Amino acid sequence: MIRIVYALAIASTLLASLPSHSTERWPQVQNLQKAYNFDDVAGAGFDLPLTDRDGRQLYSLRCHSGLYEADSGFDYSGLLDCRLVSLYSKEVVSTLLTETLKQTTDWTNRGRFLTAHLRTGCATYPDWGQRRKFRLRGMDIDISLSDVKFGTSPNTNSKVQSYSVEVTVKKDPTSATSLTLRPTSPEPPWFYHTDLPCSQ
Repeated sequence: MIRIVYALAIASTLLASLPSHSTERWPQVQNLQKAYNFDDVAGAGFDLPLTDRDGRQLYSLRCHSGLYEADSGFDYSGLLDCRLVSLYSKEVVSTLLTETLKQTTDWTNRGRFLTAHLRTGCATYPDWGQRRKFRLRGMDIDISLSDVKFGTSPNTNSKVQSYSVEVTVKKDPTSATSLTLRPTSPEPPWFYHTDLPCSQ
């Protein structure tokens, strides 16, 4: 009888130590919505803390232009590059916005916005254009660029002169992965190969 009780106690301890597959393994974030306007494209950037209901900072969403060099842990590139960092756990990847642990570079993920992604045809492509959704760790993060002003026309090689960014964070009990889930929309060929037209 004593052996049975002992065995049950050990089994209970082992089960308790296993990671849960529900969102209970992740601390809950507070919903938030924040907007930014940038007339200085080269200097665009922000660090947005994501907190729990008690105000404890859980994550830092850091979005900056490719000229930003103050973050030694990340190589920013493009018009705007967003990085999500956990403040309560150590990670083997540089950003939680990646979809794989086999991360090859800081920028091979949907957190980076290029000028080409905002042109006619590319901009409205779900989750790969001007609006990106990231689902992970019990939350849904929406990063959307709008009011994009080009020097001449979005169909030429003109540069972006100004734009706005809106970030929305909501609790999502269906998102339990440690890294962001892959979107349902397939990766367009022009996302990493910007010399390809958006119609492909």
